[in-house]
Amino acid sequence: MITDLIPQRDPILMVDDAQATANGVKATLTVRESNWFYMDGILLEAGLVEHIAQSAAAMVGLKAEGDPHEGYIGDVKDFTVLRLPLLNETIETFVNPVMQMDNITLIEAESYVNGEMVAKARLKVFIVD
Repeated sequence: MITDLIPQRDPILMVDDAQATANGVKATLTVRESNWFYMDGILLEAGLVEHIAQSAAAMVGLKAEGDPHEGYIGDVKDFTVLRLPLLNETIETFVNPVMQMDNITLIEAESYVNGEMVAKARLKVFIVD
C-alpha cells in the first residue's frame, strides 16, 4: 500500500501506486474529482508538482523498505507543463535521482499520460531523518 511508503495521507495523497525501476521509481495517479488539486476538469499545476514530490518520497520509502520519512521540497527548477491532466486520466511519473548529498536529493522527473509527456521538472528534496 502506498501509505506504507510515504507520509502523506488524504486529502493530500497524490500517488496511487509506486514501483521501483532500474534507476528510481515509477509512480501513478489517476485524476479524480476528490483530488485536492482538481478543479474544473483538470489537475492543477500545483497538483503535478505535489504528485512529483510525493513520487520522489515513494522512491525514498522504497529504498528505506517501507519506513516513510518526512520530506520537503527545497527547490523546483525547470518545471515545464505541456498540458494538464484531465479527469480520470492516469499519470505515470518516472523519478530518477541525479545527485544525493546527506539528506538532500536532486531528482529529475517526467510525467506522462498515455505515453504523452505532460510535465517535467528537477526538484531538490530534503528528507528529515
